[in-house]
Amino acid sequence: MSDRDGNSLGWFLAGLGLGAVVGLLYAPRSGSETADRGRDVVSQQKEQFRAAYEAGRQAYHETTSEAGAPKNV
Repeated sequence: MSDRDGNSLGWFLAGLGLGAVVGLLYAPRSGSETADRGRDVVSQQKEQFRAAYEAGRQAYHETTSEAGAPKNV
């Protein structure tokens, strides 16, 4: 069974690579413009994740302080 899983993973990675190449070839903008836009999107996603993490952390602290439970975070 492990041989089959390894073969599937290889085909998946080959398809992933082929998809990336085709995506770059058919990109509507030049490579540097596309990379810059990608960098902006990743940066924006990181910021949204940080904000969500902090909101969740704050909610946890508020909930545990109201319940009288000890703070471990």
